[in-house]
Amino acid sequence: MPHPFFIYTETVRAFALGPNSRAGGPDAPPVFPARNAERFRDRVLRALASGAARHVVLFGLGSGRAAWELSRALPPEASLTVVCLDPALARGAARTRGLSWIEPDGRAQLLCDASPWAVWLLARQAGIKPGNSMAVFSPEPLDPREKTRLVALKRLFAGATEVRLPPAGPESGPGGPRISFAAVLSPEEPDLEGFFAAVPPGMSEAVAVWDATDVPHAARAGAASPVPVRHLARPLGRDFAAQRNAMLGACGGDWVFFLDADERPEPGLTAMLSGLAAMPGIGAFAFPRLTLYPDEGHAKVGYGLWPDLQTRLFRRRNPDGTGPRFERPVHERLAGLAGKLAVVPSAPILHVSRLLKDRETLAAKLRGFDAAAAGGVSHRVNREYPFLPRAFFSGLSVREPSSVLVFPGGGANPAAPVDLREGTG
Repeated sequence: MPHPFFIYTETVRAFALGPNSRAGGPDAPPVFPARNAERFRDRVLRALASGAARHVVLFGLGSGRAAWELSRALPPEASLTVVCLDPALARGAARTRGLSWIEPDGRAQLLCDASPWAVWLLARQAGIKPGNSMAVFSPEPLDPREKTRLVALKRLFAGATEVRLPPAGPESGPGGPRISFAAVLSPEEPDLEGFFAAVPPGMSEAVAVWDATDVPHAARAGAASPVPVRHLARPLGRDFAAQRNAMLGACGGDWVFFLDADERPEPGLTAMLSGLAAMPGIGAFAFPRLTLYPDEGHAKVGYGLWPDLQTRLFRRRNPDGTGPRFERPVHERLAGLAGKLAVVPSAPILHVSRLLKDRETLAAKLRGFDAAAAGGVSHRVNREYPFLPRAFFSGLSVREPSSVLVFPGGGANPAAPVDLREGTG
């Protein structure tokens, strides 16, 4: 069976996100001198033999010559993962047989995506982590922009600690943390009944803030919620952060869990919420978001389309009495979080916008984002995207089904300059 890295990389590498979606890529990278590649190989093998690492993570592909030399000399118990953050570069290397060292089920694999978070999460779910791996930079010349991103990714690899998830506990009650479910909604959103029906049943309350001057008739869909919903009306006014902050101000729980109208929590995520909120020292949790496309059995990948991490569960009040706030009118971001941030790999949020809305409806929504950004952001809807079966992602989560990945320190962004929000929607 092909390695997950092979499946993922081939899907991403074959696709150029943009106006010309099936493109060949730039000129092939320059060939690296064989003598230099052999010296590098020998240094890595000596370091591998003297330590306990069983995985080599090579940051940077270049022409692929250094990876080829290393892959053919790996000891039987070792594996090699070559990281590339430039799919176009990988397409160029393939044209000069710079990827000839890769076999679908081999111990040497290329892990390629423009998204550092995708590379990091795939590696962690495959069991590659600081305690059992050796991270080295390629000796080949690398594009300075990619090298800067690879340096940040290397920090990301070293920055997270695996923590066992508590067993699923009872739903929120008098003895545990109170979790407010919250949302900002438009009366024109499709399938509002489906949205409210997906409200986790253990929430202490549910709050909906509508983009309207008065609570609209659409609020009747709230009857589908397993938790009574309090409906409020407030015109959006092209400021999503202000609307979110109004939402926060209406919540009374110890924690807030929020979703958009075109999102649904997977059942596993719903079951985890009370246990996550009870974990000490953590101020916020981020979840992978699966954008279902072109149907409910598949999801987008590549270029930040996955894991598209979303910080959606967080403490409403910090120990000093302050609280987090949303910033930026468009693509709003949480600021002022205290405590550590954790990523929950096995609990995705399902993004169903492509199933509920046609291409023109989505394009109109993005034009609204552009108007709210006042020229600072430009969005578009592609005609096609790379995608993989949802079974691919559920198979990954089996590798680390009961762990969260916790970053040291506080704040919403543990690995600056890498941003949690990469997705294009």
